[in-house]
Amino acid sequence: MARVTVYRYRAYDINSDSDRVARRMGTREAIRMLEKAQLIEESGIEIDERRLEPYSDGFTPRDFVL
Repeated sequence: MARVTVYRYRAYDINSDSDRVARRMGTREAIRMLEKAQLIEESGIEIDERRLEPYSDGFTPRDFVL
């Protein structure tokens, strides 16, 4: 069982026209791929990598619960 660290992050929300904390979490590498996303460093938690969304390249499902 591999473990990965995932983080909350801020990203632009077109619906509110502002930066908001995303409803999912992502690995540092996945968040880095998003344009202008801001990783929230202190939010990092370690999870089993099987909890990541299978087709999302490093992100948890929306509304992820620990």
